[in-house]
Amino acid sequence: LGRLVLATSVLVASPPRSGADAARPVTTGTDTLRWTACPAESPDDARLGLPRADVLCATAAVPVDHARPDGRTVDVLVRRITATDVRTGTVFGNPGGPRDARGHWNDAIDPDRISPLDELRRTHDLVIVQPRGLAGSGAISCRPAGVGPATVPVTTAAAACMDADPELVSSLTTENLVRDHEHVRRAMGLGPITFIGTSYGTAMGMAYQALFPDSIHRMVLDSSVGPSDMLWHDFYRVQMEN
Repeated sequence: LGRLVLATSVLVASPPRSGADAARPVTTGTDTLRWTACPAESPDDARLGLPRADVLCATAAVPVDHARPDGRTVDVLVRRITATDVRTGTVFGNPGGPRDARGHWNDAIDPDRISPLDELRRTHDLVIVQPRGLAGSGAISCRPAGVGPATVPVTTAAAACMDADPELVSSLTTENLVRDHEHVRRAMGLGPITFIGTSYGTAMGMAYQALFPDSIHRMVLDSSVGPSDMLWHDFYRVQMEN
């Protein structure tokens, strides 16, 4: 992670050396994903006028186990908001959680909001890869059979998740989420991307930089999860106990 600099709560990748922008390829191959206008899947989507021509969706079949690329796959949802002018790059983002990422870039298409994303979107496509296990990406039900909509204890929900699909649940790791993003980047035929992560998305960003440094052009990590903070496993264990 040598190129990352910690500043207050924001972790920012250092800019490239002079002249690197001009040499950096926006694409390196052919986009193999099949894009269609995203359907309206939430009240916010409907308010923003989906389906619309500048908000596109595709699915990418990613390996459940990236060490076995010819084994079982899961279809993950990819949502892309297209640049309003000449595209000079692509930004991938994750809002943290892990939680539903489909509306992460909605401020960029909201006419009622003035957002820093407006300028970013002028020259960049904005992309999310919905994390595996969530809606549109092999969603897993964590409600035990026969249980109504009342609150389910965390331990009971965790057991129901594992019972539903042990192989997929066991694959829900930060490394696999990063590898899913990299799989999508390659499927889209993209050169190095910019990555913006918030909260848990910063853990993803740091892992991305470590695993695929040549795939990252710039990175912004907001509300960073520091390497000395409580491990996520410990955090969830405390949640279960309380």
